Amino acid sequence: MVVIAHLSDPHLDGSPEALSRLTQVADHLRGLAIRPDVVIVSGDLTQSAGSLPPADETVLAAQNLESLLAALSMDVPVFCCPGNTDDRMAFASRFGLSPPIPGPVHQVHRLGQLVIILLDVTVPGHGYGQVTDSILAWLARQLDALSGDERAVLVMHQPPTPLYHAAVDGLFLRSSEALEAIITRHEQIVAVLCGHTHAALTTTFAGKPLVIAPGIRSAGVLLQEIREPGSPLTTDDVPPGYAMHVLQENHFSSQFRTLAQRSR
Repeated sequence: MVVIAHLSDPHLDGSPEALSRLTQVADHLRGLAIRPDVVIVSGDLTQSAGSLPPADETVLAAQNLESLLAALSMDVPVFCCPGNTDDRMAFASRFGLSPPIPGPVHQVHRLGQLVIILLDVTVPGHGYGQVTDSILAWLARQLDALSGDERAVLVMHQPPTPLYHAAVDGLFLRSSEALEAIITRHEQIVAVLCGHTHAALTTTFAGKPLVIAPGIRSAGVLLQEIREPGSPLTTDDVPPGYAMHVLQENHFSSQFRTLAQRSR
C-alpha cells in the first residue's frame, strides 16, 4: 500500500500570506499520526511578479522554490510538477532536470512498485496546457518500459478533460485525445492527478480516476456561484486543503482534507 499526499497551487510569490497557507498544510502533514509515503505538488508552485525582467523573474522563482521545499521539508520524498505560473528555467535548475532551456521538464520517480510520472504540459505565457507529439512520444516510452508488476500515477497541472465550467474550461489541456488513447492502452496507469482549478474534484479520464487537489493559495469558485461576468474565479476566504490518496494493488481511493480557518 502507498499513501500519497497530493498538494497543488501554493503560488508562492514572496508574500507572508502565501507562505503561511503552505506552511499550515505542511505542519498538518508533519503532525499526522501516520505520515504519507510521498508528497506530490501538482504545479503552480510559484507566482511571478509579472513586472520584472525575465532574468529577475527567474531569480525570484528560484527563491520561492527554496521557500517551498523548506516548508515541505519532512522525512518523505517531495515531487513537484511545473504549472503555468512556474518559471521553467528556475524549475529545471532547482531540480537538476534536463534540458536547462525553455522546454518541457518531465520526471519519472519510482517508489517500490509505484512509478510517478510528472508530465510538463504547460505552455509558457498561457494558462492552458498542450500535448505535443514529442510529449506523447516521451510518455509512451516511459509507459512501455514499465514492468508487469509496476503501477503508474500520471501527474500534470492542467486537467485533460472539461469540467463544464465555462469560465475556466478554456484554460485546461488541449489536444487531449491522443493522450487519452495512450492512457487507455496502458492498464498499469491507476490514476491521473492534476491541479489548476484550485478546487477539489474527481472525475474520470480514459477510464481512470482523475483527481484534482484543492488549492493551497486560494479556492476555486463554483460556476453556480458566479453572479456576473468578470467575477473572481478564486477566493482567499476558504482555508487551504489537500488530497490524500491510497493505492492498494489496482485500487485507488481519495479523500480530501480542508484545514481549519486561521483567525486573522
